[in-house]
Amino acid sequence: MDAVTERQLEAAEQAITQRMLDEGLCSPKLLFYDLTNFFTYIVSGNERSELAQRGRNKQKRHDLRQFGLAQVVTREFLLPVFNEVYIGNRSDAVMFAPTLTKLRGKLSELELAVEELTMVFFDKGSKLQAELRPVGCV
Repeated sequence: MDAVTERQLEAAEQAITQRMLDEGLCSPKLLFYDLTNFFTYIVSGNERSELAQRGRNKQKRHDLRQFGLAQVVTREFLLPVFNEVYIGNRSDAVMFAPTLTKLRGKLSELELAVEELTMVFFDKGSKLQAELRPVGCV
């Protein structure tokens, strides 16, 4: 896990996304965004993992530690163009605006017009109405 740095992963993700755009494999005009979490069996006394924390999850395994994943995929082929792993005790509503800000930055680095982007967000469990108003359209 230490063989590849976080910076190297980000550079690889950006290079792959740019290649997909250059080859016409995806359109940045319509993206799908979702957050989910995965429970783990990391022992509660294990202090080495800051990522895995107790929180609510769809599997109703609140007794276990978990981590979250925010992912944005293209309409075509559902190819991921943005991924972020986050601490397991953060709710989707808390993660929405910061993740959207990071996505905007990534799209700007790829020299894509964010004004033309439509983002589709699926999550029946989130209470994001208040958070959506100040964020506005991407």
